Amino acid sequence: MKKSIFLLFCLLLAMPASSSSDVYRQLQSIRSYINDDPARALSALDSLFQSEQRTVNSEQIIPSDAAHPSDHCSLFTDHPKSAALYALLRTQAEDKCFITHTSDSLILIAFDYYARRGRNKELRALSQFYLGSVCRDLGDDFRAVE
Repeated sequence: MKKSIFLLFCLLLAMPASSSSDVYRQLQSIRSYINDDPARALSALDSLFQSEQRTVNSEQIIPSDAAHPSDHCSLFTDHPKSAALYALLRTQAEDKCFITHTSDSLILIAFDYYARRGRNKELRALSQFYLGSVCRDLGDDFRAVE
């Protein structure tokens, strides 16, 4: 009986971790083809956001017409690694689709994460590059070359 309760408890603890790792796995999958097909990647990121939005409880749901994609990252507040990768991939996909950036709030989520906690040097470099790209779009040339 005690083993059953312990096993059930362990399974319950593992459930949220598996869903966050599923999201991260999906983001990694999107990352694998973002350079070849950025429009498909952008669509997949939108779909991922919509599916995550449906799984979050009603107190945390963001309207589907959220003002800016950076609002989407609040769905991943318990998983900063996923939020950072989502923010980076979304910025990258928008940039590759020639969508002019109107705010730096999304890429700053990725930049801050990879500057402080990210061990992946490639993702840190990409976040720096796309921060420069966003700053260029915003007309902040000085900050873009920093």
